[in-house]
Amino acid sequence: MSDDKLNADAANIDSELARKAAVFGLDWSDDGQVRKLARLALANNGETIKLDCSLASPEGQAKMEIFGLAQMALKLADDAKAAATELNTGPALGAMLKALQAERQNRN
Repeated sequence: MSDDKLNADAANIDSELARKAAVFGLDWSDDGQVRKLARLALANNGETIKLDCSLASPEGQAKMEIFGLAQMALKLADDAKAAATELNTGPALGAMLKALQAERQNRN
């Protein structure tokens, strides 16, 4: 995958993360909030997930979509690493990747 494609995908994921998080007022500069969201995004099938909202609510739907975007972000980061490309991340994607990596390390 080309550098331009990777960075275009990063920009799209960043934009979607920011848009979805605006639904429930996530502050991307609040490491605690972002880590909590990352922890939920990395939950295994056997783990209980407490969303603090209904899945039928706009907030619950936005969080579920962010969980999918988090998985896409991890794949993108892996692809960039394999291509020896530095991603140009925006604030949302950068914060989410940092939190996801920290949560991955915490699980190991």
